[in-house]
Formats: sequence, C-alpha cells, structure tokens
Amino acid sequence: MKKFIDIILPYKEIFNKNKASAVSLTILNSFKFSKFKRNIRIFGRIEKNPFLKKNYFSLKTNRILGFGNNRSLIKSYYNYTKNDNYRKIVEIHNRPIFFKYLIKKKIKHPITIHFHNDPTKMNGSSTVKERDFIARNSAAVYFVSKFIKKKFCLNLNKKYKNLHVIMNGIQRTLKKKPKKEKIILFVGRLIEAKGIILFLNAIEKLLNNNVNWRFLIIGTIKPGYLIKKNYFFLQSKTDRNGLIIIDKIKKLTKKFKNLKHINFSNNKTVQNYMKKSSILIAPSIWEDPCPLTHIEGLSNGCALVTSTKGGIPEIVNKNAIMIKKLSSQNLYNKIKILITNKNLLKKYHKLSWNRYNLNINKLVKKQDFIREKILKVNFI
Repeated sequence: MKKFIDIILPYKEIFNKNKASAVSLTILNSFKFSKFKRNIRIFGRIEKNPFLKKNYFSLKTNRILGFGNNRSLIKSYYNYTKNDNYRKIVEIHNRPIFFKYLIKKKIKHPITIHFHNDPTKMNGSSTVKERDFIARNSAAVYFVSKFIKKKFCLNLNKKYKNLHVIMNGIQRTLKKKPKKEKIILFVGRLIEAKGIILFLNAIEKLLNNNVNWRFLIIGTIKPGYLIKKNYFFLQSKTDRNGLIIIDKIKKLTKKFKNLKHINFSNNKTVQNYMKKSSILIAPSIWEDPCPLTHIEGLSNGCALVTSTKGGIPEIVNKNAIMIKKLSSQNLYNKIKILITNKNLLKKYHKLSWNRYNLNINKLVKKQDFIREKILKVNFI
C-alpha cells in the first residue's frame, strides 16, 4: 500500500517563486530530499503557477461563508480528502486551528504539526490547555528551534516524547568557497523588527568613508509586493511604517553612490548576491525562531553579523559575530572592524564555510525517519 503525506499550508503562504516566504521555501527545499516526494501532496490557497505543479493542490475558499480564510481552507481540505482510505500523515504548518478542526472531525489519519513561530502567540495554542491537547493528540510536533520548543513546553506538567526539533536548512550546492567582493548585504523585509533601521543608521556613518565598499539592500515591506502597485495591501501599522523606511533608503541612495536598493527578488537571485557578498548583516530585533537568511548567509560563506535573539544562537553556533546589546553604534563598530581588519574578515569567512552543518538533506532524513515510524505504528 502506498504511503502519502498531506502538507497543509496556512492561507497566507503563497507557494510560488515570486512571493514565497520562509515557510514555503522550507517546504520546497525539504520536498526535494524526501524519500516520500513522489507521494507528497501540498494543499494551499488557489495558485495559478505554484512550485511543484504536480504535487500542489489549490483549495477554494470563501472568507465570509467559511468564517475566515484559514477556517475556510481547512474545511475545503477536509471535504476534498474525507474519503481517502490509504496510509497517510496529515502535516499542518503553523496553524493550530487546523489541528483542532481535524481532531474534532475524528479523521482516521495521524496528524502532525510544525511550529515555525512562537506557539504561545498563535490562535489554538496560546494556552497551556491548548498546547497540552496538541501534544496528547498529535503523532508528532515539530519545532524549527529549541527556542520554539521551549515556548511550547512552557508550564506543561508532562514531558512528551513526540516533540522534535528539526531546524530549517539550506542545501549547499557550491563545491568550493566562493570568491568574495567588497559587498555588505542586508536581506529581508523592510520593517523595524528585522533591524533595518539599525542598519541604515550604522551605515550612514560608513558610506562616505568606505567608497570602495558597496552596500546593498534587498527587500520590500511585504514579500512579493511592489509598493507603487500594491499600496492597498500594506494594511498593518508595521507595514505602513515601512514606507518611512523606504523613504529613508531612497534619500540615502541619492546621497551615496555606493548604496543600492533592490526590490523584492526571488530566492535564486538572492543566493547569487550572497555568493558575492563578504558581509551579511541580519540584526533581528524580534525573537527570530530560525531565520533562513542567516542559514543562507552561512551556507554561502558570508561573514555574518547578527543578534542573539530567539533561535539565532542555535544557527550561528559561534561561527558569526553576535551582538547582545543591539544599537546602531554597536552595529557600526562590528561592521567597521570587519572592513578594516582583513584577517578577522577571513576568519569569519572560514568559520561560516567550514563549519556549516545545516544541509537540508540530513534534516529531511531525520523527519522521514519519524514519518516512517508514525506510518508503521498507525497502520499495523
């Protein structure tokens, strides 16, 4: 009998090369190395040109009749698959309300859930009671970092054996360490939480005195959106504040020829810039669970300057410069020392290249082992 894996994406995830965020990219990268890939079905919102066309299933939703996009999406999934009578695992990503819905429907297939963000701040897992319910009824609960697992286990009275940490990863395709140019790179959403304001304040002091270095910013306020064409979609206060950041970037690029801003780019383009860049700046202010940008930087041998927030120390593992007390001045000091000290810069290039250990093929192998075990236990 065939063994299937059904992966259910949150409604907000756009599974295509132009607008994919971290969750979609992680699922895509994992798919490539899974021994189940021929029998993986990925369910999400309607998408005309998705990654993995043969494996992606668009679900019709009705926000009004379904009481919200996510609730409508999980109902649509249930109706589409309720008569499935073969071995399969249902894998939910980042939406505890999906888990609760399917458990109530008493589906006969084992359910697992992946937490990419803080579960204590999600609808359906914010309380101890809800998290205990998930741990008791799930075949497996996955976390992208020990930091996120610790959040999930907060105040739980019982230790569960079905909780697993499987970090995000990137498969290094480069066969040798890339040649680096004098480029300092920032990649990410242009919102305060990602540290872009700290970066802009820091480089303002560096741009004029380091004309032989190029400073490059890749990103926009919302992944995949062009500000002029999609202003309507900047609905939150965070997004609106991003317009102020964009304005500051425009002023700086006019003033300094060695600063360039590139709007949202697909992952392949970003990887090409990382190969060239000597220094990657990723000073997250928020508790970043397991950021792909940091992993991509290390896989490309960049000297990484970052913070100690969230799960970042688990990724970096002393192979990058971490700033405990984030400020534009402290960030300025770390960038300046890398620019002026060639030996130190080479040291961090070697560390990131030689000690990289987040190739996704190894991480997927661990997940596939758990999947296989679940399928055997639940279908004897």
